[in-house]
Amino acid sequence: MKKYLSKALAATSTALLLVCLSACGGANEADTSRIAALEQSLSALESEKNEIAKERDRYNGLYQDLERQLSALSETESELSKCREDLARVTDLNEKSTTRIKELEDRIESLESRKKDLTSQLADTQKKLSDAIIELASPERKPAERVSSEYVDPDGTYTKLTSVTKYRQNELPCKSYLLLDTPDVKSKKILECNEIYSYSLSPDATRVIADNFSLEGGSTTVYMYDIRTDSLSELALPDLPIAYAPSYLEWLDERYFLFVLQLDHGTVSRGGDVYVYDTETGEYRRIVANPEKRFQISEIHTYGNDFVVFESVMYDETMNFTVPKHNVLTCDETMQLIRGKSEIDLSAMTAPEK
Repeated sequence: MKKYLSKALAATSTALLLVCLSACGGANEADTSRIAALEQSLSALESEKNEIAKERDRYNGLYQDLERQLSALSETESELSKCREDLARVTDLNEKSTTRIKELEDRIESLESRKKDLTSQLADTQKKLSDAIIELASPERKPAERVSSEYVDPDGTYTKLTSVTKYRQNELPCKSYLLLDTPDVKSKKILECNEIYSYSLSPDATRVIADNFSLEGGSTTVYMYDIRTDSLSELALPDLPIAYAPSYLEWLDERYFLFVLQLDHGTVSRGGDVYVYDTETGEYRRIVANPEKRFQISEIHTYGNDFVVFESVMYDETMNFTVPKHNVLTCDETMQLIRGKSEIDLSAMTAPEK
């Protein structure tokens, strides 16, 4: 009996030992996987640390350049001041040493030129530093998309434009671009600029117009993209009034497009007059003139070959409140204005909306 119990205890001990070894093996395998995951995380953190160190070195370099340029500018201004004082002394004493006076004048001219160069370099460095700080402090948020209506041919083929604008956390746009989709191309980037304000696809789906108007002022460019030739061009508009720029764009037909000419700054700028642009001749002129400056057309919408809707606002006498209005012209009436080289005042045509 004792012999039997001894054998049973030995078998039980062996089984328990095997179970413990199996459990330890599983635990070791889990620990090994956890250690590998931690090592990968550590490697990623080290990589991120290196990138941050590179950015820090770049910003330190910019600061050092800025300090050197400030020091050089200070030294130049000091030497310039000394030269001016010397010149004043020489002039006051009425010395006859014209050679010295000429040397001082030449030196002053040279120092003035160097000061101008250093000032320009300083401004450039400050802008680079400011851009770097903004880039570091204001990461981009999710892009906002705005899709135009699709153009579908009778045979079923389509053309679609998509406007994508990337914003920073301060809600200011940092980059915009237009994407083109056709049966032959997918999401082709046809235009990239700081901000796309308005764009329109021609009725025959062969050309695109767009602009980068902004109420912050600056230069506004009107772009035209030819889908058939895959070419992008900038339209010249040299004779527009100062401080005014094209804002809203809309095709009238395959030849003409309309645009709103708007004041590019100010809190009461919501629109303006309407111009027509002839793509065959490159000529443009006003067709909707509003003598009442409180009346401003903000958007234009063309509905086939039937009519054109002008969305507008009418300010009150204090220029603090507005009332929306809609004015309608048929496409034939609009073409008569173009062919007859005449203008129309829409401010009194439609009663204000409630």
